[in-house]
Amino acid sequence: EKVLKLGGQVAIESKPNQGTTFKLFLPLTLATFRGIHITVAGQDFIMPTRHVKRVLRIKQEDIKTVANHQMIVVDNHSIPFLDLADVLGIAKQKQDNKTTHLIFALLVFATEKIVALRVDAIHAEQEVLVKSLGKQCRRLKNIMAATIMEGGSIIPILNPIDLIRSSIAEKATSRPIIEKQEQHLIPQEKNILIVEDSMTTR
Repeated sequence: EKVLKLGGQVAIESKPNQGTTFKLFLPLTLATFRGIHITVAGQDFIMPTRHVKRVLRIKQEDIKTVANHQMIVVDNHSIPFLDLADVLGIAKQKQDNKTTHLIFALLVFATEKIVALRVDAIHAEQEVLVKSLGKQCRRLKNIMAATIMEGGSIIPILNPIDLIRSSIAEKATSRPIIEKQEQHLIPQEKNILIVEDSMTTR
């Protein structure tokens, strides 16, 4: 738990009749680090550079379907290909279907696993200042912290370890890829519960 809070990762390797090795990886700096500014479904995020192996631009025909799962081939290796919007559980925006349209993807690795995550746009790599989410959001899935950009906007910093786990879960529960028509659903009212745990309000 302490390692994850510091932005690190834990790897466990066990061999029969030999033993178990625990590897603890910690970042060199905890105040600032380099991140890649990306856009997914109209929302901005920062992906830690140290967990990005490569930035890719691929065509639609480069994406293959194997056993109902999308894959791409990188350096003669088949890599699972998922949409980062699906992994984060946010609604995707409509995109054009031009054959010349290039798809942007990040090869993200953590806990000795690697996946290709599709994003809508890749802006730039930059050094960002890490801001804690506070006690209220101490363990937020797929988000490790936040940063404040020059214009004053607050952008979440993604947690690559959580993303790998979420990608594995998304791949395991994904259904066969089929074309279907859009259905117009009747919007339903939703309730929001706001909880304030301060002494005065309580």
